[in-house]
Amino acid sequence: MGIFNFFKPKQPQLSLSAGQDASLVPREPVAENQGIREPMAAASANGQAIGIEAVYAFLQADYESRGYSDALINADNSNKNDGIKLIKLDLQLLTRRVNNYYEKRIKDLEVQISSRSRAGLMDLVEELRSEKEKAERDIEEVKQMSAEIDTGTGMVERIILSYQKGFMRGLSAITQSRMSK
Repeated sequence: MGIFNFFKPKQPQLSLSAGQDASLVPREPVAENQGIREPMAAASANGQAIGIEAVYAFLQADYESRGYSDALINADNSNKNDGIKLIKLDLQLLTRRVNNYYEKRIKDLEVQISSRSRAGLMDLVEELRSEKEKAERDIEEVKQMSAEIDTGTGMVERIILSYQKGFMRGLSAITQSRMSK
């Protein structure tokens, strides 16, 4: 180990067993949603999803595991109802934040469209109008999702069913562990 290598962060070493091909070993961690590519505009400076992509990320989270672990902590039915209520409230908070993000973005785009129009940059104005239309479509979709929170339909229903399934699995695991004693 040289003196300059001392300060470098250590990379994990992968060892191959006999008969294992080096091309089959992943070089970087595989993302949970590998098939889903987020647009570059959907990531902020700190790598967090923003806009409607943040809502999609929330909707795709693993609520079954959350329900399972909640059941193991407290198997009471009121705990399950509280867990569902917390998920809905978190989603409401997120949709409000995303709604505010798009309202600010649309206002910024309108200012840019106005100033670029005055400067005669019509190609840029058309691009900005396209961005504004996309933001308006996204805000309408977020508003629709927000309305679905109250009714428990649509994608919100998926979250609730996933959480309940996990909670029931947790109850089953508790029962199985007590029966085996």
